[in-house]
Amino acid sequence: MTTAQLCIAWVCSLGGSVVPLPGCSKASRVRENFDAVTIQFTDEELKAINGVLESHTVLGNRYFDHPQEKQIVHLWS
Repeated sequence: MTTAQLCIAWVCSLGGSVVPLPGCSKASRVRENFDAVTIQFTDEELKAINGVLESHTVLGNRYFDHPQEKQIVHLWS
């Protein structure tokens, strides 16, 4: 599993209302990204992935221009 595949598979695991939109520079990467839909995480793997994500704080204003928005919007679910 590549890092990109892991990321795409994780986004897919969030449910049907979330769609990954990966960019690619080569046709071989497009094929590689499509293979990510076959990856199924166990509950333990998802717990580990989510633990890593929760241990890192999102910084900067890319997603939140105003401090009060941090209270309203949760970036991932």
